[in-house]
Amino acid sequence: MAEKAQLIADLKAKHEATRALIADLDPGLVIHGDSGWRLRDIIAHMAVWYGVRVRSLQQWQTGDTYLVPGGDVEAFNMQTVADRAEWSYDAVFAEWESEFAALMDVLAAMPPEQFAQEMTLPWNAVGPVSLFVERLVEHQRDHYDEIHAVV
Repeated sequence: MAEKAQLIADLKAKHEATRALIADLDPGLVIHGDSGWRLRDIIAHMAVWYGVRVRSLQQWQTGDTYLVPGGDVEAFNMQTVADRAEWSYDAVFAEWESEFAALMDVLAAMPPEQFAQEMTLPWNAVGPVSLFVERLVEHQRDHYDEIHAVV
């Protein structure tokens, strides 16, 4: 498992790389042909998952657990993107940035030893905090690669 400082650095680097990649792209650019998800939908989806991590970590620190509503991650993903379909791209982008900043604040405030502790993850699995963060780095990388492949 990676250490706290490295995980935070990896998250920041991929977020910044994604920001640079999408800077001049059309938010309506279709990224997923099968689902029809556009760039704006991918950014909305990533914003939601930044927020999920914020809520999960905050609740875990108080002894509680945050689970994805309904327990179905795919349905949750589709619903949260649909919920933002009428939002302006500026609003979607602002949520992406603000949820990322909130996540960075939560992670920065956590003592490094907490990264090795186990927590219930929002999809109802158990794993160390470090794995929870590593999975987000992978998630960022996957979506970056999908966007990059289209452009």
